[in-house]
Amino acid sequence: MNNSQEINWFEFKQLLDEGADFRFVIDKSSNYRIYALDASILFLCTIPKDEDENKNLDQIDFEDNYMVLALSSLSNKVEVTEQTPFARPDYRTKMDAIPNWITCSPDTATIMDFTLTEERYVTGGEIIFKNAKEGDYITAEVYDGFTGGVIPEPYRATLCEAWPTVAQYVTRRYLVPTIVDGYGVLALDTYPLNAKISQYLQLRVTYHSTDELGDRRVTVNYNLTKKL
Repeated sequence: MNNSQEINWFEFKQLLDEGADFRFVIDKSSNYRIYALDASILFLCTIPKDEDENKNLDQIDFEDNYMVLALSSLSNKVEVTEQTPFARPDYRTKMDAIPNWITCSPDTATIMDFTLTEERYVTGGEIIFKNAKEGDYITAEVYDGFTGGVIPEPYRATLCEAWPTVAQYVTRRYLVPTIVDGYGVLALDTYPLNAKISQYLQLRVTYHSTDELGDRRVTVNYNLTKKL
């Protein structure tokens, strides 16, 4: 993704009418934060959110005419083939995320862990970041941080790359720098592979920031598939 750009609601609607990819919407207590992708540019729009008697015209227009489109953009769009469990009705995909937005200080490695409360297949996800600087990068791995270890000691040498790291699936991935207060999105895509992760193992993403001044903000969304 080359860059990002903040636009108003009128300009955002024009992009949608021209076929831009409506990515997702974050419903906050004070505003709607909307994203669309067009020609490798991430466009962002903020619509103030008020109670019924104080709704502004942009909010009314969005809720009445575009909310369904926004919600449908949250669905997991996966090509169904005979080689993937998505073709079978006994599997279901859900989305989940690390609990909070994380602040990353300059010149640090900030760890973000997502613990599997039950066995799941993982098909990727996305990292949403703010104020990335040139040289910032992420790593991602499956990590055995459970007390005493999930994987028994006799099997660690054969099952793990370097226990407690079970497998590292992103060795180093640089983030595209964002403008001041700008957001960026990086997809974590393992399709067509589905990695089965045992209960209590952790999905770990580490944000490595350079020494350039300015805090970064980051969160991670995951696509998780469960056998019913």
